[in-house]
Amino acid sequence: MSQRLRRRLTTSLAVLATALSSAVGVGALTATSASATSSVAYDGGSWTGGSWGLNSAGSCGGCVDALEQRFVAATSGPAAKIVLPTPWSQTAPTVEIRSAENFPSDGATVVATQVSSSLFHPGQQDSTTTFRMSGELLTAGDTYVVVVRVAADSSSVVGFNYTGSYNPDSGFGYHYNGSWTAYGYYTLPVQVYESDGADPPTVSATVSPVTPDGTNGWYKTAPTVHFACDDDLAVLDCPADYVVAEGGQDATSGTVHDDNGNTADWSL
Repeated sequence: MSQRLRRRLTTSLAVLATALSSAVGVGALTATSASATSSVAYDGGSWTGGSWGLNSAGSCGGCVDALEQRFVAATSGPAAKIVLPTPWSQTAPTVEIRSAENFPSDGATVVATQVSSSLFHPGQQDSTTTFRMSGELLTAGDTYVVVVRVAADSSSVVGFNYTGSYNPDSGFGYHYNGSWTAYGYYTLPVQVYESDGADPPTVSATVSPVTPDGTNGWYKTAPTVHFACDDDLAVLDCPADYVVAEGGQDATSGTVHDDNGNTADWSL
């Protein structure tokens, strides 16, 4: 019989990790979380259920491997996240925001790039992927391009809106067989969010196994602590998962940071 752990988790999961909000912005920005806002800089509309297949595996004789949607920013602030319908995907696509000037030339300025993504329920028609972004400010009234690319040697399906009639100003285009083509029957139902950058990160923790697998609240299996961090910008240093040592009595704490210099203290 394997020796039981002497480690007993007595702290409620509800308070396992607590983020203490402490936000200090870069430059002149100093704010608490109460003043932070996150706004929709562009709303591509409701998804009508159509889908556009992306394929970079090279087996389709000139594949559509990227989509683009031009938009005029309605608000100003750091590009925080992008939400995109992804009813099916082998892996999450990658996204970026470029300036519309000179696009699709490679010389078009990259305004924001993806730093992380979470692909929810691939294969479900209502699934979306949230892409955390990092980059420069969006300026209200300026035109930008969201570029969605499939991962190398992979395929994805991205939702679209069918406009019903040709509209040369729809801003939708696709990359096929080495070149970009504007296609005015569709729009990409993407949501682009900007932030004032003042929100501090949040930290939460879970334990696996979720409940003790021994008797009387004791663990037979060394429990793993998993941290999850969230922010309206990118979290730079979310704690890594770790396994509690046998007989260990852990009292751990730290600080996480986001892309705008905000911090959150946590303790376990």
